Amino acid sequence: MTYRLVFATIASAALLLSFATAFQPLQPQQTPKRMANLNVQSLAAPTEEKKTTNAASWPATGIPNHKILTKEQEQKLGKAIQKSRKLRQWLEQHSTKAQTPLDDAAIVYALSPSITSHESSLYHNYTQAQIDTILEKGHHAKQTLMMYNLRLVSKIAKKWAYMTHNNNGDYMSNANDGSLTRPSVQEAIQEGIEGLARAADRYDPTKNWRFSTYATYWITDSIRNCYASATNGHAMRLPSAYYETVVRYKSLIKEQYHLRQAPPPMEDLAAQMDMKLPRLQKILRVAQPPLSLDGPTSSFAGAGKSGIAEASTTMLGEILVMGTSEDPEALLEWSMLRGALEHALLTQLTPRERDVVRLRSGFDDGVTRTFREVSEDCYEGKISPVQVQVTWTKALKKLRSPQALSKYGWMSYFEMCDVDPETVTL
Repeated sequence: MTYRLVFATIASAALLLSFATAFQPLQPQQTPKRMANLNVQSLAAPTEEKKTTNAASWPATGIPNHKILTKEQEQKLGKAIQKSRKLRQWLEQHSTKAQTPLDDAAIVYALSPSITSHESSLYHNYTQAQIDTILEKGHHAKQTLMMYNLRLVSKIAKKWAYMTHNNNGDYMSNANDGSLTRPSVQEAIQEGIEGLARAADRYDPTKNWRFSTYATYWITDSIRNCYASATNGHAMRLPSAYYETVVRYKSLIKEQYHLRQAPPPMEDLAAQMDMKLPRLQKILRVAQPPLSLDGPTSSFAGAGKSGIAEASTTMLGEILVMGTSEDPEALLEWSMLRGALEHALLTQLTPRERDVVRLRSGFDDGVTRTFREVSEDCYEGKISPVQVQVTWTKALKKLRSPQALSKYGWMSYFEMCDVDPETVTL
């Protein structure tokens, strides 16, 4: 019993000693090398800027957080840009001293300030080193002016993303992805930077404006055009004046529709819009949305008022002929009609009726045939012309039935093309 008590006492003392050693604070000379190199500030609570690491804070992490330039600094940079721009304009006319290519496409020389005779005489006396120095200073001033205003681009881009996305609190989570009809925030910022570059080229410090006030217009204009072109579904960007013309043209047509009047001729519409007829026709032609060759020929899924029909699965690229110069709308209408016919022939008629209709109407090769030609050439006389005529009559009766018109998409085609079904003959 005594030995057990002594052993328990020794074990308890050893356990207390181990706890004391484990919780003893480290002395400065005992600090490990990893902890010696550790930045204590990194373990502190993150600031408000570090907490916002979600999509809403993008692209704040990729844009330098520079201070705002003062008015004097902006004017100094603007004067350097303006001086470089004038020199480039002069070198464009007298490019004997220009060794570097003048590839700054953002400069519009028509908007550049006029060069005085005194400045022109000074440029003639400049050496190559002086020219390179002025151009380099102007380029550096432009880059500096843009770099200190990138936050403005990000702010305007996020504002447009907020207006175009869902207002349910998590709009920025989908804004980074974008889609075919909605640019992402990154794309909007890229377009805004192009507008910022144009603003830097056109900034005139003598008018006593703040650069941010002047650049807001150009940034907003670039971002607005980006969203407008994406919303209209065009693969290529069109001038904003084209979109305005199309909107005005549609509004005039809509007014006539509300008045229950026929649309006026194209010449009258062009006169009301104060433009020439060829220009209006050109704008309406280029403003049409592109057609996808991989898309179905029928963009409707219903059958109108009479029933329900399935959409056609025939692709536009399968029926278009290369080298044709016909109107795309007419080609689309014919492709829709062909798709509806293909579906009706396949599901409504028997194999013999289907063959007779295709051969009689020239559905495959465009060559129509008489009943005798169908009987002799295609059936080798096994079927008489009278039997071919009877089969043809039965097939037409099936295709003209109200059930076929509603079930196989005919009514939808007629409604879309404003065609009276009673006037259609097969």
